Order: sequence, then C-alpha cells, then structure tokens
Amino acid sequence: MDSFYYAVYNAAVLPLLRFALFLGALVDPKIRRGLKGRSGLFSRLESETAGCAGRSPRFWIHTSSMGEFEQAKPVIAGLRARFPDAFIAVSFFSPSGYENVRSFPGADLLTYIPFDTRRNAGRFLSILRPDAGIVVRHDIWPNHTAELKRRGIPAFLINFSLRSAPAYRRFWTRGMIRMCVRPFDHVLAVSEQTADVSEKFSLSSVRPEVAGDTRYDQVVRRTENAEAAAGPLRPLKQGRFGIVFGSTWPTDEAVITPVLKALAVEHRRLWSVWVPHEPTAEHLQNVESQCAGAGLRCVRLSGLPDARGGAFDVLLVDRIGILAGLYALADAAFVGGGFGPGVHSVLEPAAFGIPVFFGPRCRNSHEAGQLESRGGGFLVRDADSFLRVLRPMVNDSAVLKKAGASALALVRENIGATDRIVRRLEERVKPRA
Repeated sequence: MDSFYYAVYNAAVLPLLRFALFLGALVDPKIRRGLKGRSGLFSRLESETAGCAGRSPRFWIHTSSMGEFEQAKPVIAGLRARFPDAFIAVSFFSPSGYENVRSFPGADLLTYIPFDTRRNAGRFLSILRPDAGIVVRHDIWPNHTAELKRRGIPAFLINFSLRSAPAYRRFWTRGMIRMCVRPFDHVLAVSEQTADVSEKFSLSSVRPEVAGDTRYDQVVRRTENAEAAAGPLRPLKQGRFGIVFGSTWPTDEAVITPVLKALAVEHRRLWSVWVPHEPTAEHLQNVESQCAGAGLRCVRLSGLPDARGGAFDVLLVDRIGILAGLYALADAAFVGGGFGPGVHSVLEPAAFGIPVFFGPRCRNSHEAGQLESRGGGFLVRDADSFLRVLRPMVNDSAVLKKAGASALALVRENIGATDRIVRRLEERVKPRA
C-alpha cells in the first residue's frame, strides 16, 4: 500500500506542488527567494563540498525553517563533540531558515534542499555522501528518504510528534503519513503519546523510541548566553516589574495595549520589552502609535543612544535574533501568535523561570498546555482576562515566584533528549577507515 501512495505522490502531488510554488512566486517574495536560492544549487554543492572529502563520518541534517533548526542545534553540537572530524551538512526548505543562519559556525555546509524529485534526491545524496540522514520533526520529503533507504544509509526521524489520534483514522491521511515515516530506520519520538498513536495506527515500521524533545535542551543552552543581549539593557529596568512581549502580531497587540494602559493608570511600576514577530517599518510604527495613544513612552532599541536613561515605559525591539536572550530581563512574559496564526515558543521564557502568558490559539503547542496544567502558563482570551491574572503577580512576589517555579520545573524535567539521540547515532555511525 505504501508503494501506491508513493506513486500518487510522484505522479500527482509533486506536479501540483511545483505548479503551486511557481504560481505563488508571482505574488509572494518569500517563495520567490526560495526558488531563486535553488538556482545552480548542485554546482554550488559540488564546489562547497570539494574540500571536505576526507572528513568522516558525514551527517546530513534536514530542517524546515528556523524553529526546526533551533531543535537541531544541540544535536549538531553533540555530534561535533563526539566526532570532531565529522562533516555536517544542514539543509533547509524555507528561506526564513536558510537566510538567517548563514553565519552559523557549527555546520560545514548550509544549503537549501532541492525540489523533491527522485533525480534531484539521488544527485543531492551523491554529492553529500552521508553516513546518516537526520530529519527534524515533520519536514519529510519522500523521495529523499526513499533514496536514503535505497542506498542503505541509516535514516533518523528525531523530535517526531503526533497530536490528535482521530486524524489518523482517515485512510488517506494515514496512508500518506505511513509513506513518509516508514522508510526511517529510527523514529525518535518526543513522548509516549506520540509513540502510542504511531503504534496504534501502524504509522511507522517499528514502535518509535521515546527520546524526548531537543527544544528543552536548546532553550536551556540559550539561557547560558542570554546576558550578551540582556546585560547592556538591564540598568534601564530600574527596579520595575518587567514583562517581555515576544514575537507579537497585530492581533496580539490589540490585547496587550489595554493591559499596559490599565496598569499605568493604576500607577504600577511596569517596564516592558516589545518584540514584534516581523519588525517591519509599518509594524513598528503601528506599535509606537498604540503606545502613544495609551500614554506610554516608547523608545526603539536602535534609538537607545539618544534616549535619556530609562525614562521610558516600552523598549521596542527593531531587530531580529535576540528575543531568547531578552527574556532574561523579564519577571513575566507574553508569547505572541496566540491571537494570530498560533502561539510561538513558550519554552524560551519558561527556561528563565518566569510565568508565561499566551492567547487561545495554542493547540499547535503541546508545551503551552503542559505549562497551563502546572500553573506556570496562562491562557488569556482578552485584555480583561490577561489583566486579572497579571495584576496579582505585579502586586505579590510570592504569586509570581510560584508560577515561575512551575514553568522552570517543566523545562528541567524534560532535558536530556540530545544525549539520547546522539547515543543512538553513535551506535549506527562510525568514522570511515
């Protein structure tokens, strides 16, 4: 049956996908950048790998975008520690991943993954010559994994996660997932729930091994380097209660502004760091306008040299890449996306031992539910519910510390996935003679 879905994928799904991408490129700059970035891909790969022929063992790690790349980082560091002479290539599907990691020192090669035809997959692997292929989470391209299988190269699916069992009762969904997952020799799941669902619906050829989620390891690693971003800004807080609004969308900001205004009217000593998900000129100006309307003094991060000390209420961050470190400034955090496309990473602030707030669109985040059940995370549905939960924390440090301790406990209980994954790779992959 898997061969039927594989045939359908190549005969129908891929051509439709190719057409959709080229059509989308006419109107979407991101898709257009992704297609342009793949132009001349194989020639670049041959050139960039030419000087690494003697490196061993060789690992190919595939991630979709920045989120999955963050999950791969601790694994890359673990492999580098175990195999100092290893060749590590990391591929991306999305421009938002590839374009933002060009200076990452941990990998020997950073590249787009080619479009998933059988010919492209074969040529791609012939150039990389990996001893193991590793896919992070869900961005599985069937022709690439099938080619790993055909060549006898061990294939690992890590941070594998499944959410709702009812979806897999539909034969078409179940069949497509089986086609994607069964070629992997090792399926390393984030939880027993995922392993149970996979086994119940025969989604993988063997029961997945529960290794855990490397995101917990990564957020802990990031706390160790947080002062690079947070340290220079800490004096500006001036003893005030600090809240960081991370990766916010305009729909989140419509809820945030009334809360800040209400607390300001109550003469609370509150200081906030506001980090828009996309710090475009229009988005930044919109936040500044909202702050002005609420009577809040707002300064952009890039304008700090001209600002007078800490004489402002809102620090508006107009650059990317530093949010995780800025959570070190916070007594509490609000993670955006929950009033928009879906909540972003709630683990980053939780790793600092602070309570985490988020909007109702959080089904995409299993960790948000875990934080909420423990009393370390708080789902807010509007400005009033946000204010009702936040106000006691501003007033009572004991309430604040209890919630923060619950958030930190979740993170600490779930670290260690990286070591388990790297040990499994060590068992299958040896340096070449």
